[in-house]
Amino acid sequence: MFYTYIHRYQNTGKVFYVGMSKNKSRMTSKQRNHQPHWYAAIEGQEWFAEQVAIWDTKEEAESHEQLLIACFKDMQHPIINLTNGGAGRKGFKWTAEEREKMRPVQQERGRKGGSVSSEAKRAAVKLNGKLGGRPKRLGCQV
Repeated sequence: MFYTYIHRYQNTGKVFYVGMSKNKSRMTSKQRNHQPHWYAAIEGQEWFAEQVAIWDTKEEAESHEQLLIACFKDMQHPIINLTNGGAGRKGFKWTAEEREKMRPVQQERGRKGGSVSSEAKRAAVKLNGKLGGRPKRLGCQV
């Protein structure tokens, strides 16, 4: 089963994000690995998720996601999706200008690019009990 869903602003009801997932809980999660622009879009905003449809195949869900993005853009909703849906970010590349705009935010968050420091690796091992893999959930970090 695959789900298509939308995120809406509470105060205006406008759709700002359209998504597709195999995991139903992912549509409402703030823990998910969103891009910085998604967090910027919800900063100071109340929002909610709505499941739009359930599909048997990934292809059907991707096609529906593309349709929803196109429709909501046509209706002047402030859609922040980086692509037109479907295959996701496959092949997507940031422009040099976009990377420059993101640099201060990434540096503020401690992401300076390059390899992972030994200190960060030791912290990951301490947290996970091993190097690599997903970190253990420590509760809401939003």
